[in-house]
Amino acid sequence: MTQINPDCCPELAEKLSAFIDEELPLEVKQTIEVHLVNCTDCEETLKVELFIKQRLSQTSVEISAPHELVIRLREEISTWQIEQDLS
Repeated sequence: MTQINPDCCPELAEKLSAFIDEELPLEVKQTIEVHLVNCTDCEETLKVELFIKQRLSQTSVEISAPHELVIRLREEISTWQIEQDLS
């Protein structure tokens, strides 16, 4: 992810996208929330990232992956699922 605010703490910048998408473990999420209360630079970066995500979600452009990529991803997922079932 591109860092919008150069003053944003690097350790947070690396996790900001996952934080916004709620993909982090609860403990990490809580640590970031505490950090945001105390760091206005990171809080501002979060606000900008949320704004961008909101604007992008409002676009009506539909993007589709090339057919070959879709097939390859389906094959990879299928292989992964089979490996998980066997383990």
